[in-house]
Amino acid sequence: HVVPYRFSSYGSALNAGLASVKTASAEAHVSVAPALASAIARFERAATVYDNRSHRSGFENALHAAQQLDVLAYSASGYASVAFPQISMAIASRKQRLVSAAVRATIARLNEVAGELAAGA
Repeated sequence: HVVPYRFSSYGSALNAGLASVKTASAEAHVSVAPALASAIARFERAATVYDNRSHRSGFENALHAAQQLDVLAYSASGYASVAFPQISMAIASRKQRLVSAAVRATIARLNEVAGELAAGA
């Protein structure tokens, strides 16, 4: 038997990460596209639908989605945790083109995860 994975709790972590990268981007004089907030909202809807279903199959999809979320949303720098590491590294460069590319890539991966959850719901 497999205990189903719950994804709704990622929503608050993703939104906290968004707030963190927005603060960092303002300090670096670059901007994070508002589309990231929309992608997080899409993920939250998909996660809620997924979590409210009973799951007897699709464990591999859920595990893959959880792994993708962990890579996408969390990292560490020394002892400090880093939200959205790809975006955070781009912000540190202070180059808007790198930030924009990192945000697009993050949105694409987050949309893929939401799609996996929707397919498994």
